[in-house]
Amino acid sequence: MTGRSDQARFHTLDGLRGLAAAAVLVSHVAPSISAITVLRNWYAVDLFFMISGFVLCRVYESRFARGLTAGQFMLQRYIRLYPLFALGLFLGLAAEMLAVLAHQSLFDGWQRATALATGLAILPSPTMSATPEIIPLNAVGWSLFFELVANLIYAILWPRLSKRWLLLIVVASAVDLLWSAQHGTSFGGTSWSTFWGGFPRVTFCFFTGVLIARILPGARHRSSLAWFPLLLLVGLLFIPWRDGDTRDLLVMMLVFPALIAFAASVEPPRPGLFSVAGRLSYPVYAVHYPLYLCLTHSLSMLALAPESLAPWSGLAFTVGVCAFGHVLDRGYDAPARRWLTAMVGTRREAKPAACP
Repeated sequence: MTGRSDQARFHTLDGLRGLAAAAVLVSHVAPSISAITVLRNWYAVDLFFMISGFVLCRVYESRFARGLTAGQFMLQRYIRLYPLFALGLFLGLAAEMLAVLAHQSLFDGWQRATALATGLAILPSPTMSATPEIIPLNAVGWSLFFELVANLIYAILWPRLSKRWLLLIVVASAVDLLWSAQHGTSFGGTSWSTFWGGFPRVTFCFFTGVLIARILPGARHRSSLAWFPLLLLVGLLFIPWRDGDTRDLLVMMLVFPALIAFAASVEPPRPGLFSVAGRLSYPVYAVHYPLYLCLTHSLSMLALAPESLAPWSGLAFTVGVCAFGHVLDRGYDAPARRWLTAMVGTRREAKPAACP
């Protein structure tokens, strides 16, 4: 059994998150690696949503029971997600400036300002006439937007969120997704053309995670079988069949819940590598894409492309982003979140004193 000090972490889930973030990174830099192509990188985001539902349920439900409000919960979620996303957003702005210099920008001045303003609030940008991306200065922000929507629904509905209601939400979302599969939007949300498909997608995954957390016993045991979910995920990411939304959905709906449930019930004998993967997952996810755009636009001004330097440019970039993620985790994200938490706490304490 795991010790009491370990109960706050789910190391096998951390390993899954790290592997999923690596899959997204590799899929985005594939032209500069050339030897590796992640065929189903979208599975990674669905896994993020499901793990998030599970972990937030285990961490926050006791706090809701003690009086945590929906507003306080959402503030904590913003503090958790915002520093790294905001850094990625400004890196995306730097990439956009490089695109202007390289004569590759898709935006005019007003659209650029709009994308920055909405991005700072992690909201979709109404710049679809220039780009299909809903948060164009840091494209991975689409998943954070839908994650926060699911978080808000969860926090508001929590007092009435019985297992029966959770099952109803999951089944209704599954039906919506299967219907959407016939129209090619079941794995939607990434762009304006599939925007509405993002809602049933995140709802199904997130609340499936919550339901698993409610049903699964709290006991965990240590076993080398903790590696099995990671190996299975690698296999799922490289399924060789031709893209077919219905088949892919069935894998996501049937295999992923079992994968999460098993991973949450077993801990690795030595969690070090799993823990590192979990710590790096969000920093790498939040900043890798705008950094890659910076590289792409910089090379284009030299009449080069990342793929012309493959695989060395891709390998060097991947290693560099992981190293940068480690620096960000310890030297930027944690201090920034502490500062934001202290600032919000100070303001809350000062507010009542201003009233007689």
